[in-house]
Amino acid sequence: MLPRKRSLSDEGVVVKRVKREATPLTGDAFVTGIGNIDAQTSPGVFTQVSLPTTYSNPKNPASPGSYALKLTANFTAKDHIAPTGMAWTQGWMDMGGITSYEKILPDDFSLSHATIESRVMKSLAMGPLYTPKTFHNDDVTTKAAAKSMLSLMGRPAMQSYVEDITGRTSLNIHDVGSGMRAEMLAAKLKMRTRNKASVTGFKSTMLDSFPQLLTGTSLPEPGGAAHYASIIDDQIAKKKKSPVQKDLAGRVTTSHEKLDKAIGKRFDFKLKSIGEKTLTRKTAGKWWRENVPMGEKAAELKPKQMAKLRNAYYDNKYAKHDITRFSFKK
Repeated sequence: MLPRKRSLSDEGVVVKRVKREATPLTGDAFVTGIGNIDAQTSPGVFTQVSLPTTYSNPKNPASPGSYALKLTANFTAKDHIAPTGMAWTQGWMDMGGITSYEKILPDDFSLSHATIESRVMKSLAMGPLYTPKTFHNDDVTTKAAAKSMLSLMGRPAMQSYVEDITGRTSLNIHDVGSGMRAEMLAAKLKMRTRNKASVTGFKSTMLDSFPQLLTGTSLPEPGGAAHYASIIDDQIAKKKKSPVQKDLAGRVTTSHEKLDKAIGKRFDFKLKSIGEKTLTRKTAGKWWRENVPMGEKAAELKPKQMAKLRNAYYDNKYAKHDITRFSFKK
Protein backbone atom coordinates (compact mmCIF):
# COMPACT_ATOMS: atom_id res chain seq x y z
CA MET A 1 0.00 0.00 0.00
CA LEU A 2 1.29 3.46 -0.82
CA PRO A 3 0.34 5.97 1.88
CA ARG A 4 -1.64 9.10 1.18
CA LYS A 5 0.28 12.35 1.45
CA ARG A 6 0.00 13.64 5.01
CA SER A 7 2.22 14.72 7.87
CA LEU A 8 4.53 11.89 8.79
CA SER A 9 5.01 13.31 12.26
CA ASP A 10 1.36 12.55 12.91
CA GLU A 11 2.08 8.87 12.40
CA GLY A 12 5.24 8.55 14.47
CA VAL A 13 7.15 7.66 11.32
CA VAL A 14 10.82 7.83 10.46
CA VAL A 15 11.55 8.02 6.73
CA LYS A 16 14.92 6.98 5.36
CA ARG A 17 15.47 9.63 2.70
CA VAL A 18 17.05 8.63 -0.58
CA LYS A 19 19.93 10.55 -2.03
CA ARG A 20 19.58 10.52 -5.81
CA GLU A 21 22.50 8.98 -7.60
CA ALA A 22 23.88 10.63 -10.73
CA THR A 23 22.90 7.57 -12.75
CA PRO A 24 19.55 5.80 -12.23
CA LEU A 25 19.87 2.14 -11.31
CA THR A 26 18.36 -0.54 -13.54
CA GLY A 27 19.11 -4.19 -14.22
CA ASP A 28 21.00 -6.23 -11.63
CA ALA A 29 21.99 -3.08 -9.71
CA PHE A 30 18.32 -2.09 -9.33
CA VAL A 31 17.10 -5.55 -8.34
CA THR A 32 19.94 -5.99 -5.84
CA GLY A 33 19.37 -2.50 -4.47
CA ILE A 34 15.69 -3.19 -3.82
CA GLY A 35 16.65 -6.33 -1.90
CA ASN A 36 19.19 -4.40 0.12
CA ILE A 37 16.60 -1.85 1.25
CA ASP A 38 14.72 -4.30 3.42
CA ALA A 39 17.98 -5.94 4.44
CA GLN A 40 18.82 -2.47 5.83
CA THR A 41 22.12 -2.38 3.95
CA SER A 42 21.02 0.33 1.52
CA PRO A 43 19.41 3.73 2.17
CA GLY A 44 17.41 3.45 -1.05
CA VAL A 45 17.34 3.17 -4.81
CA PHE A 46 16.84 5.80 -7.50
CA THR A 47 15.66 4.60 -10.91
CA GLN A 48 14.29 5.91 -14.17
CA VAL A 49 12.61 4.26 -17.15
CA SER A 50 11.96 5.87 -20.53
CA LEU A 51 9.75 4.25 -23.16
CA PRO A 52 9.56 5.70 -26.68
CA THR A 53 6.04 6.17 -28.07
CA THR A 54 4.48 7.74 -31.13
CA TYR A 55 1.04 9.17 -31.86
CA SER A 56 -0.86 9.80 -35.08
CA ASN A 57 -0.26 12.87 -37.22
CA PRO A 58 -3.31 13.34 -39.49
CA LYS A 59 -1.60 16.14 -41.42
CA ASN A 60 1.36 13.95 -42.28
CA PRO A 61 0.69 10.24 -41.54
CA ALA A 62 4.18 9.31 -42.64
CA SER A 63 5.66 11.43 -39.85
CA PRO A 64 3.98 10.54 -36.53
CA GLY A 65 4.57 12.62 -33.43
CA SER A 66 6.82 11.28 -30.67
CA TYR A 67 6.54 11.26 -26.89
CA ALA A 68 8.73 9.55 -24.29
CA LEU A 69 6.93 8.02 -21.32
CA LYS A 70 9.32 8.65 -18.42
CA LEU A 71 8.93 7.14 -14.96
CA THR A 72 11.27 8.28 -12.22
CA ALA A 73 11.17 6.99 -8.67
CA ASN A 74 13.05 6.83 -5.39
CA PHE A 75 12.54 3.65 -3.37
CA THR A 76 13.26 3.46 0.34
CA ALA A 77 11.76 2.17 3.57
CA LYS A 78 9.56 3.81 6.16
CA ASP A 79 9.65 2.80 9.83
CA HIS A 80 6.37 2.87 11.73
CA ILE A 81 5.66 2.79 15.44
CA ALA A 82 1.96 2.19 15.97
CA PRO A 83 0.02 3.49 19.03
CA THR A 84 0.07 -0.10 20.30
CA GLY A 85 3.86 -0.02 20.30
CA MET A 86 4.18 -2.39 17.34
CA ALA A 87 7.09 -1.45 15.08
CA TRP A 88 7.02 -2.31 11.40
CA THR A 89 8.64 -1.23 8.15
CA GLN A 90 6.86 -0.35 4.93
CA GLY A 91 8.17 0.12 1.40
CA TRP A 92 8.06 3.72 0.27
CA MET A 93 8.26 5.24 -3.20
CA ASP A 94 8.66 8.91 -4.04
CA MET A 95 7.38 9.22 -7.60
CA GLY A 96 4.89 12.06 -7.67
CA GLY A 97 1.42 11.95 -9.14
CA ILE A 98 -1.28 9.41 -8.39
CA THR A 99 -0.24 6.31 -6.47
CA SER A 100 -3.54 4.85 -5.20
CA TYR A 101 -4.03 1.38 -6.62
CA GLU A 102 -7.77 1.96 -6.85
CA LYS A 103 -6.94 4.69 -9.39
CA ILE A 104 -3.91 3.38 -11.27
CA LEU A 105 -5.24 -0.13 -11.85
CA PRO A 106 -7.64 -0.24 -14.81
CA ASP A 107 -11.02 -1.94 -14.54
CA ASP A 108 -10.33 -3.51 -17.91
CA PHE A 109 -6.74 -4.27 -18.88
CA SER A 110 -5.98 -3.66 -22.56
CA LEU A 111 -3.23 -5.42 -24.47
CA SER A 112 -1.65 -2.01 -25.10
CA HIS A 113 -1.59 -1.26 -21.37
CA ALA A 114 -0.24 -4.73 -20.58
CA THR A 115 2.51 -4.19 -23.16
CA ILE A 116 3.57 -0.96 -21.47
CA GLU A 117 3.68 -2.67 -18.05
CA SER A 118 5.74 -5.52 -19.50
CA ARG A 119 8.23 -3.09 -21.04
CA VAL A 120 8.61 -1.23 -17.75
CA MET A 121 9.30 -4.52 -15.98
CA LYS A 122 11.93 -5.49 -18.55
CA SER A 123 13.52 -2.04 -18.45
CA LEU A 124 13.90 -2.30 -14.67
CA ALA A 125 14.99 -5.94 -14.60
CA MET A 126 17.30 -5.99 -17.63
CA GLY A 127 18.64 -2.44 -17.67
CA PRO A 128 21.01 -1.74 -20.58
CA LEU A 129 20.50 -5.27 -21.92
CA TYR A 130 17.01 -4.29 -23.01
CA THR A 131 16.03 -1.73 -25.63
CA PRO A 132 12.26 -1.19 -25.62
CA LYS A 133 10.49 -1.04 -28.95
CA THR A 134 8.56 2.10 -29.84
CA PHE A 135 4.96 1.91 -28.67
CA HIS A 136 2.68 3.12 -31.46
CA ASN A 137 -0.37 4.91 -30.09
CA ASP A 138 -2.75 5.41 -33.01
CA ASP A 139 -5.73 6.45 -30.87
CA VAL A 140 -4.56 10.02 -30.22
CA THR A 141 -3.30 12.84 -32.43
CA THR A 142 -1.54 15.26 -30.05
CA LYS A 143 1.29 15.07 -27.54
CA ALA A 144 -1.03 16.30 -24.79
CA ALA A 145 -3.49 13.51 -25.53
CA ALA A 146 -0.70 10.93 -25.64
CA LYS A 147 0.65 12.15 -22.32
CA SER A 148 -2.81 12.02 -20.75
CA MET A 149 -3.57 8.54 -22.07
CA LEU A 150 -0.26 7.12 -20.81
CA SER A 151 -0.18 9.07 -17.54
CA LEU A 152 -1.03 6.11 -15.28
CA MET A 153 0.56 3.38 -17.37
CA GLY A 154 3.73 1.76 -16.07
CA ARG A 155 2.98 2.78 -12.50
CA PRO A 156 1.63 -0.63 -11.40
CA ALA A 157 4.84 -2.33 -12.58
CA MET A 158 7.01 0.31 -10.93
CA GLN A 159 5.05 0.28 -7.67
CA SER A 160 5.15 -3.50 -7.44
CA TYR A 161 8.64 -3.12 -6.00
CA VAL A 162 7.22 -1.18 -3.06
CA GLU A 163 5.12 -4.24 -2.28
CA ASP A 164 8.15 -6.51 -2.50
CA ILE A 165 9.75 -4.42 0.25
CA THR A 166 6.59 -4.10 2.36
CA GLY A 167 5.73 -7.77 2.05
CA ARG A 168 9.11 -8.90 3.31
CA THR A 169 9.52 -6.31 6.04
CA SER A 170 6.05 -5.89 7.53
CA LEU A 171 4.14 -9.06 6.64
CA ASN A 172 7.01 -11.57 6.39
CA ILE A 173 5.63 -12.62 3.01
CA HIS A 174 7.99 -12.89 0.08
CA ASP A 175 7.38 -12.15 -3.61
CA VAL A 176 4.30 -9.93 -3.23
CA GLY A 177 5.51 -7.52 -5.91
CA SER A 178 6.67 -10.46 -7.99
CA GLY A 179 3.11 -11.79 -7.75
CA MET A 180 1.74 -8.48 -9.02
CA ARG A 181 4.10 -8.60 -11.98
CA ALA A 182 3.04 -12.20 -12.56
CA GLU A 183 -0.64 -11.20 -12.72
CA MET A 184 0.10 -8.48 -15.27
CA LEU A 185 2.31 -10.67 -17.46
CA ALA A 186 -0.17 -13.56 -17.28
CA ALA A 187 -2.93 -11.26 -18.52
CA LYS A 188 -0.76 -10.07 -21.40
CA LEU A 189 0.18 -13.60 -22.47
CA LYS A 190 -3.43 -14.75 -22.32
CA MET A 191 -4.51 -11.86 -24.54
CA ARG A 192 -1.75 -12.59 -27.03
CA THR A 193 -2.51 -16.31 -27.14
CA ARG A 194 -6.28 -15.86 -27.39
CA ASN A 195 -6.04 -12.85 -29.73
CA LYS A 196 -7.98 -10.63 -27.33
CA ALA A 197 -7.74 -6.84 -27.06
CA SER A 198 -8.45 -6.71 -23.31
CA VAL A 199 -9.43 -8.61 -20.17
CA THR A 200 -12.28 -7.44 -17.97
CA GLY A 201 -12.32 -7.09 -14.19
CA PHE A 202 -8.56 -6.67 -13.92
CA LYS A 203 -8.64 -4.22 -11.02
CA SER A 204 -10.94 -6.51 -9.02
CA THR A 205 -8.65 -9.46 -9.70
CA MET A 206 -5.56 -7.59 -8.53
CA LEU A 207 -7.15 -6.20 -5.36
CA ASP A 208 -8.59 -9.60 -4.51
CA SER A 209 -5.21 -11.23 -5.00
CA PHE A 210 -3.45 -8.53 -2.95
CA PRO A 211 -5.96 -7.01 -0.47
CA GLN A 212 -3.14 -5.23 1.35
CA LEU A 213 -3.00 -2.81 -1.60
CA LEU A 214 -6.32 -1.28 -0.56
CA THR A 215 -6.29 1.91 1.47
CA GLY A 216 -8.14 2.19 4.74
CA THR A 217 -10.92 4.29 3.23
CA SER A 218 -11.76 1.44 0.84
CA LEU A 219 -12.71 -0.97 3.61
CA PRO A 220 -15.22 -1.08 6.45
CA GLU A 221 -12.22 -1.30 8.78
CA PRO A 222 -8.67 0.10 8.59
CA GLY A 223 -7.00 -1.47 5.57
CA GLY A 224 -3.68 -1.78 3.87
CA ALA A 225 -0.39 -3.26 4.98
CA ALA A 226 -0.63 -1.67 8.44
CA HIS A 227 -3.95 -3.40 9.07
CA TYR A 228 -2.63 -6.81 8.06
CA ALA A 229 0.70 -6.35 9.83
CA SER A 230 -1.17 -5.67 13.07
CA ILE A 231 -3.42 -8.72 12.68
CA ILE A 232 -0.50 -11.00 11.81
CA ASP A 233 1.52 -9.69 14.76
CA ASP A 234 -1.35 -10.32 17.17
CA GLN A 235 -2.08 -13.80 15.82
CA ILE A 236 1.56 -14.88 16.01
CA ALA A 237 1.86 -13.48 19.54
CA LYS A 238 -1.17 -15.52 20.66
CA LYS A 239 -0.91 -18.70 18.58
CA LYS A 240 2.63 -18.62 17.12
CA LYS A 241 1.10 -18.77 13.65
CA SER A 242 -1.15 -16.55 11.57
CA PRO A 243 -4.01 -17.77 9.35
CA VAL A 244 -4.11 -14.31 7.75
CA GLN A 245 -0.43 -14.46 6.86
CA LYS A 246 -0.92 -17.95 5.40
CA ASP A 247 -3.88 -16.72 3.34
CA LEU A 248 -1.99 -13.71 1.93
CA ALA A 249 1.03 -15.88 1.09
CA GLY A 250 -1.28 -18.38 -0.62
CA ARG A 251 -2.68 -15.65 -2.83
CA VAL A 252 0.85 -14.74 -3.91
CA THR A 253 1.48 -18.37 -4.85
CA THR A 254 -1.77 -18.48 -6.84
CA SER A 255 -0.73 -15.42 -8.85
CA HIS A 256 2.54 -17.09 -9.79
CA GLU A 257 0.69 -20.26 -10.73
CA LYS A 258 -1.53 -18.28 -13.11
CA LEU A 259 1.57 -17.03 -14.89
CA ASP A 260 3.11 -20.49 -14.98
CA LYS A 261 0.05 -21.81 -16.82
CA ALA A 262 -0.08 -18.79 -19.16
CA ILE A 263 3.58 -19.25 -20.13
CA GLY A 264 3.01 -22.93 -20.85
CA LYS A 265 0.03 -22.22 -23.08
CA ARG A 266 1.94 -19.48 -24.86
CA PHE A 267 4.86 -21.83 -25.51
CA ASP A 268 2.56 -24.51 -26.93
CA PHE A 269 0.75 -21.99 -29.11
CA LYS A 270 3.89 -20.49 -30.60
CA LEU A 271 5.61 -23.82 -31.17
CA LYS A 272 2.51 -25.14 -32.95
CA SER A 273 2.30 -21.96 -35.03
CA ILE A 274 5.97 -22.30 -36.05
CA GLY A 275 5.43 -25.91 -37.03
CA GLU A 276 2.42 -24.91 -39.13
CA LYS A 277 4.40 -21.99 -40.62
CA THR A 278 1.87 -19.38 -39.50
CA LEU A 279 4.84 -17.92 -37.62
CA THR A 280 8.05 -17.50 -39.57
CA ARG A 281 11.63 -16.66 -38.67
CA LYS A 282 10.73 -13.00 -39.16
CA THR A 283 7.56 -13.01 -37.07
CA ALA A 284 8.29 -15.64 -34.40
CA GLY A 285 10.38 -13.39 -32.16
CA LYS A 286 14.05 -13.20 -31.20
CA TRP A 287 14.08 -15.99 -28.59
CA TRP A 288 12.38 -18.39 -30.96
CA ARG A 289 14.70 -17.53 -33.86
CA GLU A 290 17.73 -18.17 -31.66
CA ASN A 291 16.55 -21.38 -29.99
CA VAL A 292 13.97 -23.22 -32.08
CA PRO A 293 14.20 -24.70 -35.61
CA MET A 294 11.65 -23.14 -37.93
CA GLY A 295 8.94 -24.85 -39.97
CA GLU A 296 8.36 -28.60 -39.92
CA LYS A 297 11.55 -29.18 -37.94
CA ALA A 298 9.86 -27.63 -34.90
CA ALA A 299 7.34 -30.48 -34.92
CA GLU A 300 10.15 -33.05 -35.09
CA LEU A 301 11.72 -32.13 -31.76
CA LYS A 302 12.33 -35.10 -29.46
CA PRO A 303 10.74 -35.14 -25.97
CA LYS A 304 14.01 -34.28 -24.19
CA GLN A 305 14.68 -31.43 -26.61
CA MET A 306 11.13 -30.18 -26.12
CA ALA A 307 11.40 -30.30 -22.32
CA LYS A 308 14.72 -28.43 -22.40
CA LEU A 309 13.34 -25.73 -24.69
CA ARG A 310 10.18 -25.39 -22.63
CA ASN A 311 12.17 -24.93 -19.43
CA ALA A 312 14.43 -22.36 -21.09
CA TYR A 313 11.37 -20.44 -22.31
CA TYR A 314 9.97 -20.33 -18.77
CA ASP A 315 13.29 -19.13 -17.36
CA ASN A 316 13.52 -16.44 -20.03
CA LYS A 317 10.06 -15.02 -19.29
CA TYR A 318 10.56 -15.00 -15.53
CA ALA A 319 14.06 -13.51 -15.61
CA LYS A 320 13.25 -10.70 -18.08
CA HIS A 321 10.37 -9.50 -15.88
CA ASP A 322 12.09 -10.11 -12.52
CA ILE A 323 9.42 -12.59 -11.42
CA THR A 324 10.26 -15.42 -9.03
CA ARG A 325 9.76 -18.83 -10.58
CA PHE A 326 7.82 -21.09 -8.23
CA SER A 327 7.83 -24.86 -8.67
CA PHE A 328 4.47 -26.25 -9.79
CA LYS A 329 3.47 -29.72 -10.90
CA LYS A 330 2.93 -29.84 -14.66
